[in-house]
Amino acid sequence: MHFYLAPTTCKSQRANECRLSLRMIMNKNKPVAERKPAELTPFLTWLRRLEKSESTGERWVAKGWLLEPVNIGGIRYLTPENIDQFFRRARNGEFATVRNPDGLKAYREQKQREVQTTP
Repeated sequence: MHFYLAPTTCKSQRANECRLSLRMIMNKNKPVAERKPAELTPFLTWLRRLEKSESTGERWVAKGWLLEPVNIGGIRYLTPENIDQFFRRARNGEFATVRNPDGLKAYREQKQREVQTTP
């Protein structure tokens, strides 16, 4: 059962944002099995909520970190299962990378030594 806020009571300019935010609040703690199957989230909207760009989302899909969005009428959507899987994998540290600021410097020094030792 979905409850919708009337556009007049919504502080947002768009009524759809109110519906979406209320739906998110209602389903926040529900497991995927209990959620309604029609809860598709537009890909770009989801990325904006994460404060990520479209190109970042495309890289995540290309790397296999995020499943390919479902295309319906030219608009790409993520299913709740896709989103849950992404966050579950992120919590498990599957996307973690080790940043080494000295890595590039060491690489350049090694290349320079190789060039100097080559006759």
